[in-house]
Amino acid sequence: ADFALGAFYLGVVPGGYRLYGGLSMLQAYQLHVSGERPGDNGIRAEDLVPHYYFLAGSVVNLTNWTFIEPSVWMRYTPDVRYYSLGNFSVPVSMNLNVRYQMLQRRFTQKRRIHGFWIGLGGATSREVMVEAGGLMIQEQDKIYKLGLAYSFQLSSVVQLGPTLELNGSFSL
Repeated sequence: ADFALGAFYLGVVPGGYRLYGGLSMLQAYQLHVSGERPGDNGIRAEDLVPHYYFLAGSVVNLTNWTFIEPSVWMRYTPDVRYYSLGNFSVPVSMNLNVRYQMLQRRFTQKRRIHGFWIGLGGATSREVMVEAGGLMIQEQDKIYKLGLAYSFQLSSVVQLGPTLELNGSFSL
């Protein structure tokens, strides 16, 4: 068995800035697992190493209906190496992101708020991310979101192609 642990904080500081931060740890025990997988020849063994994550950001209101959200995300995994800026092999990877969001209130029979966001980010692994999406808030705070993210590598060290992610969420 294994476990994960995390904590998250969201607060408002003088000036109305909303700050958030979190720490989490996955695979707290360094388990040794083995087993057969389809296509493997025989038994495969792996050691699971702990993963430590840190997230911090701020929501800065530009107007009553627009804001920007800068954030940083870091991952530390002992005994695992990531290619970083300068082609260094280090156990830490980091993403820096900024998102702009605009909301628009529509006065109809039901209270509705529509909005969109766009974002840009970069990673120490020489990855660039672009995101965009829309949201709708209906009566009684039912929130629907739909987004699209695209990322691609600028490094010749990592031979991964671009990724396209479609995400959606709703809260009732």
